[in-house]
Amino acid sequence: MIRKLVAVGIILLFAGSLLIPSTALEKEKSFSPSSRGEWLHVGGSGPGNYSTIQAAVNEAQSNDTVYVYDNSSPYIENVDIDKSIRLIGENKSSTIIIGSGKSTAIVTVSAKNVHITGFTIENSGWDNYGILFNHAQECEVQGNIFNTDFYGVRIPKDSEQVTVIDNQFLNCENMAIWVGTFWEYSEGKNTIENNSITNSFTAIDLDYSANNSVFFNDIKTINEAIVFTCSPQTTVIGNTIDHSLNFGVRVYLSDQTLVSNNKVTNSTTWTHEFPAIMLLNSGSCLVTDNVLYNNDCGVLLDASSSNTIVHNNVTSNYYGILAAYDSNANLIYHNNLVNNTYSAQDAFMNRWDNGYPSGGNYWSDYTGDDENGDGIGDIPYDISGGSNQDHYPFMKENGWLNLPPNPPTITGPSQGKIHVATTYNFTAIDPSGKNVYYFIDWGDGTNSSWIGPYASGATVPQSHTWTTKGSYNIKAKAKNIDDHESDWTTLTITMPLSYEPPHHPILTWLLDRFPHAFPILRHLEGY
Repeated sequence: MIRKLVAVGIILLFAGSLLIPSTALEKEKSFSPSSRGEWLHVGGSGPGNYSTIQAAVNEAQSNDTVYVYDNSSPYIENVDIDKSIRLIGENKSSTIIIGSGKSTAIVTVSAKNVHITGFTIENSGWDNYGILFNHAQECEVQGNIFNTDFYGVRIPKDSEQVTVIDNQFLNCENMAIWVGTFWEYSEGKNTIENNSITNSFTAIDLDYSANNSVFFNDIKTINEAIVFTCSPQTTVIGNTIDHSLNFGVRVYLSDQTLVSNNKVTNSTTWTHEFPAIMLLNSGSCLVTDNVLYNNDCGVLLDASSSNTIVHNNVTSNYYGILAAYDSNANLIYHNNLVNNTYSAQDAFMNRWDNGYPSGGNYWSDYTGDDENGDGIGDIPYDISGGSNQDHYPFMKENGWLNLPPNPPTITGPSQGKIHVATTYNFTAIDPSGKNVYYFIDWGDGTNSSWIGPYASGATVPQSHTWTTKGSYNIKAKAKNIDDHESDWTTLTITMPLSYEPPHHPILTWLLDRFPHAFPILRHLEGY
């Protein structure tokens, strides 16, 4: 009977597991594009098609799609969208919306979940916008062309979680994409991704808007590329910037910003004063894995402290890395500084290495030797402008990639009991942040073999049981994913105590009263 009940329970659980995902899928279908509401058509020759985009938008209901044909293009009008719809053009190059001359945006969005794709939006007029979001959230602008607009896309403080992706911006007189509002802070959470921006004054401007993401945009021939003010916790990753007259990436009053894997090239002026990446009055930022080539300056720290500059390739710039105007407590290491006119200048208190063996930077103009062959120069590299030094300069580019992890630390009790598992913690840090493996010799003829991988710096608990009293040397070493091994670390412990099983008082009295009786029981109880 019990077995039958168990079998029935398993069948019901299995059936439930099938039902629940099925129900969830049905629920999700209502939000998929293929299952949205009615389709309304603009232009073309179909019966009932609308002649203007605005007329179709006015008739649409939430979740409807307004589809615009290109054979009636251009559409000279201003469009207001105040409901959750999709507005789709037949072809982004030939489905054109031109502002009607009103002093307003060509397209204004004041609703949630609006998707706009497939248009050329052009000639907004002086001080106006291609697309303006007004109290709008969770919207998307994808696959459009913005041509000769004063502003391309405007996302003020009252609009959040807007995605601007896969668009082309040409000849915007002021800003291609402008996020935020001066002096009025907002939690933006907007995403600007994979856009092409050419011949604009400013490509992307963020003001008083936090937690935005600027990913993989291609920016060329502009006055300034990516600039933001009072916009902390912004992420700038994978952008390509070429021929920016002023700034490549300028971070102003914006703490906890990540600037990573960007490529900034050919941003030069005769005054040599505009940097590829600039931190201005900003702290706790990370600038890493960027390629900075042929610019006025690679990285400029201006009144900015407590930042980390690491793993950047700074090549053929006028200045490599500059710390200016009371910039202190910055950590600058594992950068390649190659063929810059002036490699570095620093008159303040910053660290240009991460200690030994992690090391400092590679300098193409370093002239020291490496007598011990550890890949690090024997004398420091002097930083111009003050008394700072890179104490551990590398002899080769990316020399830190060949470094092993630091010897692991071992923590745990110095004494234990035999026949009882004892836990010890192992931690190793790889200078390049690579994952690590551990090999543990427990000192009693047994070992763990290689275990892992684990994140660099993570604490790894491991337990072991010794069976004989004595003193033991626990030894551990680490290696990274490139098989570079650390030195051994040793912790000496003792196992002075054995495990004493509890005895019942009556049993103890009986065995003490008759010391020569019950030999088998005595053996089992450890007497």
